Amino acid sequence: LPVIFTLDRSGFVSDDGETHQGLFDMSLFRAAPNMNILAPAGAGELFAMLEWALSAGGPVMIRYPKAACPPEDPAFAGPLAAPLEKGRGVFVRRGATGGADSGVKICIAFTGSLYPQVLDAADRLEDAGLSTDLYNLRFIKPVDEDYLADLMKGYELMVFAEEGIRCGGFGEYAAGLALRRNCGVRFLSLAVEDNFISLGKREELLRDNGLDGPGIARAVTAYLK
Repeated sequence: LPVIFTLDRSGFVSDDGETHQGLFDMSLFRAAPNMNILAPAGAGELFAMLEWALSAGGPVMIRYPKAACPPEDPAFAGPLAAPLEKGRGVFVRRGATGGADSGVKICIAFTGSLYPQVLDAADRLEDAGLSTDLYNLRFIKPVDEDYLADLMKGYELMVFAEEGIRCGGFGEYAAGLALRRNCGVRFLSLAVEDNFISLGKREELLRDNGLDGPGIARAVTAYLK
């Protein structure tokens, strides 16, 4: 049925404690047949996803955090925004001559709510001499597997950062896809470990789980070492 679920409080939630953390929806609903799951990175992208959902003809879930919208990026809002393509994301930052073939060998693919954090991480990695592309997933399900597999083949290291539980999450799915398609890429999945999260501000919970900008940058640097 063409039902639209707007999933407020996805990911970490400030001050609501263990029972109100929205970390399990991707693991739960990726398994549901015919479900479409989208994750906007800002207000403009949320509007575009709502429009897409109205014409999808099936169930759509749009997940977003209990947080203020970050400044819009031209890649996903405004007159220069890339239109939504089912199963595909959009590059927020890409090598000067075109991404995967431009000499850039690291790509961070992320769920939309982590946009400010991965942007901070990419700046920190750039300062350390590690040029990093950023890919906003947009679609958690369905995924254009041919497109994503070709994207992964162009990098030495793919990092998947998601504001959700690791078990059954997008990173695990993408790792399986990379294995099935012989992508030959090193792989790093950054997500929440198998645990119930305690009380705290969202920024504190992101930091404590290694999903803030410094934490993501440290994880990438440590992996490469």
